[in-house]
Amino acid sequence: MIAAILLAGAVGYAHPEQLVDTDWVAAHATDANVRVVDVRRSGFDAGHIPGAVWLDPEAIRDPGNAPSFMLAETAFEQAVGRLGISNRTRIILYDDRGGLLAARVWWILNAYGHGDVALVDGGWVRWTAEKRPSSTALPMVTVARFKSADDLRALFEARGITTAGEVIAYCWVGHRSAVDLFALHLIGHDRLRNYLGSWEEWSRRPDLPTAPFPR
Repeated sequence: MIAAILLAGAVGYAHPEQLVDTDWVAAHATDANVRVVDVRRSGFDAGHIPGAVWLDPEAIRDPGNAPSFMLAETAFEQAVGRLGISNRTRIILYDDRGGLLAARVWWILNAYGHGDVALVDGGWVRWTAEKRPSSTALPMVTVARFKSADDLRALFEARGITTAGEVIAYCWVGHRSAVDLFALHLIGHDRLRNYLGSWEEWSRRPDLPTAPFPR
């Protein structure tokens, strides 16, 4: 058994960015673009990783939506949005069940198009075994607000988006793209369309072209 564990560690992961150790969490938990999320069923008030927010697994379970029991995408986005999570947040999940609960949330996030997610290797059990600090304080959650008009113009113009052209936005199912269209509307763009089928529709059509995003 020990040999198998050592071998697994030696081989290496294909996606090592999706598993972080406790040293990484200790160093980055309070980074502006990182949100550590505790998905244990209980115990958050008694102690948690400093800076973490709590996402109750039952709060994102829809008992009427068998067999997946997943919340609808809009309801799920609202649930995580209240925790200060946006599309640009790197989400770090941990539980006390060997990843059982955290992996479920990881899967839902990826299913709804948020792939910048990782699990804490060893979770809460490892964190406490290493006698790392815990907190009972409730973190300050910053509510996302729109940038100023000047900042929005600079952001879009840097990507070649000006009022001279028409904008067709898309995302996974036409929800997140509406935020971009709203922001563009705020700063005076009138020729705006939302591709409602978005990637959900396009990706199912083998006759349509695809290309990687430029880096």
